Amino acid sequence: MTQADSATGGTELRLDTSAVARRDSYDYEHNTLVSTTEGDMFADVVEGDLVTLHAEVVGTYTYETALGGQLTVPHLNVGIIEVTGSS
Repeated sequence: MTQADSATGGTELRLDTSAVARRDSYDYEHNTLVSTTEGDMFADVVEGDLVTLHAEVVGTYTYETALGGQLTVPHLNVGIIEVTGSS
């Protein structure tokens, strides 16, 4: 997990993602915004968790980085999240 805090709120997470499982957490190459309309779906997800998402691609999301630049990332709407391990 990249970020889950008061900036992202309870219905959004920024995750490092990949289409396939990777051996090490730093091998997940895509920064991705995931959101849900299912209430507190992310409540049990903590730093270092490896998860499988069942999600719909919403499009892209652009945000301002801490260094003042902009970054555009994939945006997914999650219907199911499964914690499958930890890094």
